[in-house]
Formats: sequence, structure tokens, C-alpha cells
Amino acid sequence: MHNATPKPLYSNTEKYERAAKLPGALIRIIRRVRYDGQCWVWCGAANDKGYGVVTVDKSTMYAHRLAYWVVKGAVPQGLVVDHLCRNRSCVNPMHLEAVTSLENTHRGVGNAARSACPQGHAYDAANTRTTTSPEGYTRRHCITCTNARNALRGSVRRG
Repeated sequence: MHNATPKPLYSNTEKYERAAKLPGALIRIIRRVRYDGQCWVWCGAANDKGYGVVTVDKSTMYAHRLAYWVVKGAVPQGLVVDHLCRNRSCVNPMHLEAVTSLENTHRGVGNAARSACPQGHAYDAANTRTTTSPEGYTRRHCITCTNARNALRGSVRRG
């Protein structure tokens, strides 16, 4: 029995490149927006995190990322598209910037904006370790909490 997952017909980058080159790609996006101040709020389908999604050529993709590709060009390898306006449903290309995952995390308003871990230890250069997942997502870890957790595990193992 073979458990390998099927490979996509083309890579993530290739699907945006193909979709951005289609005639009327920007019109396809603009037809589904509501203008709210400077933001172009996506009114089409959205995922569970609030990002607009659109299907083009039988491939589902993020609406904001496609808008970036159409207007600004390719997203450089290793970068993600950040919403400068902090509005996940915004597809205005002027509100989008290609940045590293770490920069995007630091700009965020959720956990990334916190200056301390849940136990109150400072997220500073001396007490913070960052890791990046294979998907490119960056996480911060409190070194004080990690050391305490490891010490507790060691004492449990020793009895």
C-alpha cells in the first residue's frame, strides 16, 4: 500500500503566476470587493482565518496574494504577503507588502505584539528563541519557560 500524497499539478508559485497572467485577473478580484476607506474588503469566500479565497483554473488561492501578483509581480521566494492595514480581508495591492515570516509575525496584532510570554517573562533578545516551520511560519519561544519545562521533565524521569 502506497501512502504518498499526490503532487499538485503545479507549484504554489506557478499557480499564482498562471492566474495573474489570465486576462481580466484584476477585474475578477475587483468585482468581489467593497470599498471601505482605503481598504478593498473581499466579499467573496473566505477561509476560517478571514483571508479571502478565490478559485482560478480549478485551483484555490488567497485573493490578497493573487492581487499582489497581478499588480506588483511575483512574491520573492521565502517571503509572505503582509497586510499593512492589518485587515485580513483587504485585497488592495497598495496595502500589501512582501516580507519575511518573522517580520510579518512581529508586525502582527495577536501573540506577536505581546512583549512577554503568558508567564510574564520578557520577549527580548536574551530570553527569546525563534523557530521557523517547514511551511515558513515563525514562532517565538520563552527560554526561561523552556528551561523550566525541561528541568521538570528531567526531575520526573529521575523519579
